[in-house]
Amino acid sequence: MQRKKKAGYTCASNESNFAGHIWDRLDVNGHMGAMACEVVPSFWANHQEQGDWQILARWIHEHLPYSTLYFFPTYWAFNIGWHESPKKSIKSYAEPAGTFTP
Repeated sequence: MQRKKKAGYTCASNESNFAGHIWDRLDVNGHMGAMACEVVPSFWANHQEQGDWQILARWIHEHLPYSTLYFFPTYWAFNIGWHESPKKSIKSYAEPAGTFTP
């Protein structure tokens, strides 16, 4: 539907999601990866101020192997991606700034 320019279909192409949301397909460079969407209810319960998502972003950066993090405003939900060739990027749709540097 997206390729046909149908309204409401704003997801990226399947090919650009290989080794990410589509974990069982290698990316264009032959690398593996995976992506999951997560919510940490106890974190949201205690950290609901603007910018608090950055506390969680910093903790993940310091403790977990990841390639990409994308934060969202609802419950500070985030996509965490692992990849054989990690990017180590953190982006946010939670605030206008859009990026975070730990």
